[in-house]
Amino acid sequence: MPSISEPFVLSELPQASSPLSSRVTITQSKSKVHLGISHSSFATYSLRPTPHIIWSHSLPPTAVVTSISSNHSDNVELSEATLYAAVSEKKKHYLKSVISGAEETSTSIKSRAVPNEIAGIQASSDGSLVLLVLKSSIVKAYSSDFDVSEELWSLKAKASRTVIFHSFVSNDDLSYFSHDEELPENGLLVLVSSRDVGKKAMFEVRVVALTNQGATDLVVKDIEIKDGDMDVNFSLYQGNLYRYSPASSTLTVYNLPDVNIISAVKIPSSSKEKNTSVNTSILAVGKNKVLLSENQTLSLIDVNYESILSQRALDAPLSLVSYSSSSSMVTGISTTDKSAAVLCLTLDIGTGSLLESLSKGIKKTDNTWVGGFSDILIKKNYSLPEYCSIESDMITTSKHFNEERLNNLQEFKNNNQITLFEDFVVPFLKNEEWEDIEGDTENRYSKSSEFLVFEAEKDREVDVYFIQRLIELLFDNISLAGSVSSPAPLKLSSFVPEKTLIYLLTHPLFPTPQLSNILKSLDSYPRLLRQALVTVPALECKEVVNALIHQNDDIFSDAVNRLVEEFSHEEITKTIKSELYSKNSSSSSNTTSSNTISECVDRLRRLDIGWGIISCFVDAGGLFSWNSDVISGLSNTVNDEVVNLENSYDVMTLLEEALRKLNPTEPTSKITKKELKRLSKKQQKNNSKTNNTKENSRGPEVISQEKKEREQMKHLLGFGTKAGLDMDITEIQSMKNVFQRKSAINKYGDNVSRKVPSYTVEKLIL
Repeated sequence: MPSISEPFVLSELPQASSPLSSRVTITQSKSKVHLGISHSSFATYSLRPTPHIIWSHSLPPTAVVTSISSNHSDNVELSEATLYAAVSEKKKHYLKSVISGAEETSTSIKSRAVPNEIAGIQASSDGSLVLLVLKSSIVKAYSSDFDVSEELWSLKAKASRTVIFHSFVSNDDLSYFSHDEELPENGLLVLVSSRDVGKKAMFEVRVVALTNQGATDLVVKDIEIKDGDMDVNFSLYQGNLYRYSPASSTLTVYNLPDVNIISAVKIPSSSKEKNTSVNTSILAVGKNKVLLSENQTLSLIDVNYESILSQRALDAPLSLVSYSSSSSMVTGISTTDKSAAVLCLTLDIGTGSLLESLSKGIKKTDNTWVGGFSDILIKKNYSLPEYCSIESDMITTSKHFNEERLNNLQEFKNNNQITLFEDFVVPFLKNEEWEDIEGDTENRYSKSSEFLVFEAEKDREVDVYFIQRLIELLFDNISLAGSVSSPAPLKLSSFVPEKTLIYLLTHPLFPTPQLSNILKSLDSYPRLLRQALVTVPALECKEVVNALIHQNDDIFSDAVNRLVEEFSHEEITKTIKSELYSKNSSSSSNTTSSNTISECVDRLRRLDIGWGIISCFVDAGGLFSWNSDVISGLSNTVNDEVVNLENSYDVMTLLEEALRKLNPTEPTSKITKKELKRLSKKQQKNNSKTNNTKENSRGPEVISQEKKEREQMKHLLGFGTKAGLDMDITEIQSMKNVFQRKSAINKYGDNVSRKVPSYTVEKLIL
C-alpha cells in the first residue's frame, strides 16, 4: 500500500542569508546524491547500504552554486566521475568541470565563463557536449573539452523571459511525447518561463529538441493564469506537466507536447488561514502520482482517482527537489528559522489500482438520497430504458412504503403507545406483513410479549436507513442523516420499548459508530446494557472498559468477556491507562485511579474470570499504588492455584508409580478383551500361589504386612471412585480404574491452568 516513510537527515547546511534556492543544488542517480552547497563544498553521498559521504571538495566562501549535474551512472568508478556545476562568484558566472578523485587533492577542476546565470546543466548522450539552460531562457551548448572556449551553438529566447522550471527528457522517455521514428539524439528540453505582459500573468511553455548540431523549438505556447498567481510549482513525468497553485489549491495537469489541460484537482489546503504564507512544492513520482509538500504536511496524491493515498506530518517545511524511481528515494531541503538540512525519505507509490484509493477521495460526496432499499434485485433482463424505469418505480414505491410505516411508528411514540409500537415493529422485522399485523388483533399481544432477536435466515431484509430511522425514534441527541452530531450527550428517550431495543441491539445494521457512548446511555437499564455488551457490533474498547466500573457483577463479567474475545492486550492496556487511570488522575488524585484499577482486579479474582487480562491492569497502573489487601488476595489466589497444581502433580506421580508396580507386559490399549480376561485369570492364580507360599513360610507378621500393602494399593488405585462402594479390585480392574482417574486428573489440571474461561452466548436474550 502507498506510504511515506519518516525523513532522515543526509547533510546539514551551513547558516547563510541567501535564498533557499541558492543555498544548495541537488542531482540524484540510482544510489548516489550529488550536492552543490553554496559557500561550502561539492559532495557526493551514497545511499547504500546506509547513507554516507564518499567524496567532497571545498569551495570559496563567496561561491554560490546554482546548478549541478553528473555525467555518469552508479556503475562508474568514483575516479572516473565528472560533475558539471554552475557557480556564481563576485557577479561573474562560471561553468565548472569537476573530475573527482579518490582524495580531495587529486580532484581536477576546470572552469569556463558564461554570459548569464545558469539554471540547468545536462551532458549530451555521447558526452561530447555540455548543454546549458540560462536563467534568461537561452539554451547554449559547449564542448566537454574545456580547452575549447567558444560555444558551439545557441538557441535564443524572447526578451523578458525568466526560467522558473526546466526538465531534460532522456531518450528513454521520448515515447511518452512522440511516436515518430526520428527523435532528437539528445532528447527534449521542457522549459517553463514567466513573462511580463502588462497586467496579465503568463507562462510560456517551450518544448525544445536537442541534437549535437543545434536546438529547435517544437512547441511554444502561452498559458494565461486567470487567478493571477505567479507563485506556482511545476513538475514533469512521462509526458505530463503538473502545475500546483497555492492560491487556489488546484493541481492542474497538461499533456505534452500539445500543452492542453487534462484535468484539474482541487486539493484541501493544510493552511487554515488564507492570508498566511504557504511553503509549497510538488514532485511527480509516478504515473498520475504527485507528491505535494505544503507547509508541514506531505501528501501523496493520485490524480487519476482524485484521492490522497498517504499523508505524513513533518517537523518543518520540506522543499522537494528530486526523486529516483529505482531506489524509491525522495530528496528535499528542510528549513527552519535556525537551520537547514538535506533530507531523504523512502516513498511507496503503490500500484495505481482503484482499491488503493477507496475511501481516500478528495471530494466529499453528499449522499442526500435516502430511498427505501439500497439493493434492489431484478430477476428479469430488461433493456436499459426499461430497467431504468422499473428501478425508478421500485425505489419510489419502497421509499413511500418505508416513510408510511415510520410515520405510523412516530405517531405511536407521540401518543406514548409502547404496546402498539412493539406489536408492529418486531413482528414486521420478523418478516410479517404490516397489513396482517393490523388485522390480527387477537394474537398481536402474545407475539410481542416475548423477547426476540435477529435471525439472518428468517428476518426481513431492510435498508440501513430504516434501522437508523428507528434508532432516531428511540434515542435523543443524535443525527444519523449526515449532519453534524448534537453536542449534547446521547441518551435514551422517555419512550422505551424494551423488546424493540433488544431486537435492534442484536441486529448487524445497528449503527454503533454513530452512537457514541451507547453503553453509557443504557446505564439505567441493566438488561439492555448487558444485551449491548454481548451483541452490539463494533463497540469501541474504551466503552467496554468504562463498563468495568459498573457495580453489577453480571455486567462486569460481560464486559470482561467482551474485552477478552475482541481486543488485544496492547489495546486493552492502552485504554485502561487512558480511561481508568489518566482521567481519574487528572481529575482528583492518583489514589482514586489506582483504587479503581485495584477494585477491578479484586473483582476479577473474586469472580474467577478474566485472568488473561490482569496483566493489562498491572501494565496500565503498576502494582506499587494498589491496595495491599488486593495484592495479598491476588497473591493468595495464585498461591492456591500453584498448590493445587503441585498436589495434582504429586497424585499423578503416585499413579505412575502404581502403574509401574503393576508392570503390564504391554500397553492395555493394545490388549483385546479376550486377552485381558486371560491375563486376569493368570495373574489371579499366580498371586494366589505366591501369597499362600509366603503366608505359610513367613508367618502371621508377614501376612499382616502383605495385607497392609494390598490395602494401601487398593486405596491408591481406587482414588476418586464413588464413596461407600465396597468392591474387590483386581489388578486388571485397578488398571482400568487408574486410567480413568488419570484422565480425570488431566482434565482437572487443564481446568486449573486455563487462564480465560470459555465464553459462548447460548442465547442472545439475557
